[in-house]
Amino acid sequence: MKTATIIDFAAALNQRRADQQKAEAAAAAKEASEREKADLVDRLGGTIAAHIVADVVTTVQEREREVSRSGKFMPAYCDPENEVRGAKHDATRNLDIAEIAKRMRADIKALGLAAGIKTSVRIQRYSGGQSIDLRITALPDSFELLSDKHASWRKQFPGQEHRFPGDAEAQRSPAYHRLYQQLERIHGAYNRDNSDGMTDYFDRRYYGSVTLDWEVRRALEEAQIAANPGTYWAEDAGRY
Repeated sequence: MKTATIIDFAAALNQRRADQQKAEAAAAAKEASEREKADLVDRLGGTIAAHIVADVVTTVQEREREVSRSGKFMPAYCDPENEVRGAKHDATRNLDIAEIAKRMRADIKALGLAAGIKTSVRIQRYSGGQSIDLRITALPDSFELLSDKHASWRKQFPGQEHRFPGDAEAQRSPAYHRLYQQLERIHGAYNRDNSDGMTDYFDRRYYGSVTLDWEVRRALEEAQIAANPGTYWAEDAGRY
C-alpha cells in the first residue's frame, strides 16, 4: 500500500510569498544600481572610459552595501543555499569521473555540432582532488570567435584587449558564445560545488573547465581581426 505524501500548503504558500518578496527586493536593488551607474556615466561625459569607471564604482558600492547588510559573517559553505548541483549530479553521484567523462562525450555527440568542430574530454587525478577538462581542439577556418565590436577594438587598439568595455559574452561572436555555453552546461551537469572563495574553502566533485586550444584561437582571431575594417570605435580612437 502506498503512503500518501503530506504537503503543508500554508507553509508552501508562505515560502512562495517570501521568495517573491526577496526576488522583488533584488530586482529593485538592481534597478537602483543601474540608475546610479547611468547617472554616473552621464556626469563623466558618456564616453567608453566613463562606462568602465561607472562599472567599477557601482560594483564597489554594492559590495559595501552587502557587507553592511550582513551584520555577522558566516562562511558561504555553512549556508545550505550555497551548494550548487548540476542537473545530472544526483543520478550519477556514485560514478567514477572516468564514467562521467564518457557520458560528457556522449552528451557532446548528441549536440550534433557542425562539421569541423572537434572536442576532447580528459580526466586527471591528483592529491586533494580530480578534474575533467573539456577542450575544443578544432574549429572550421570560417568560424568567427570574436564579436564584430571586439574584433574592431583589437584592430584599432592593439595591446589594449584588457580595456575592452564589455563582458565575455560581448567579446564572443554569437556562434562561439552559443557553443561555449552548450559545452559549459555539459561540463557542469554532473558537478557539485560548495566552495567559498572568501575563506579559501574548496569543495567540488571535480575541477576543470571548458577551454579552446590556444593555437586554434590565435589563428582564427588573427584572421578575423585582419579582415575587420577596424572602424567601429572611431569616435574613441584618440582615447587609447
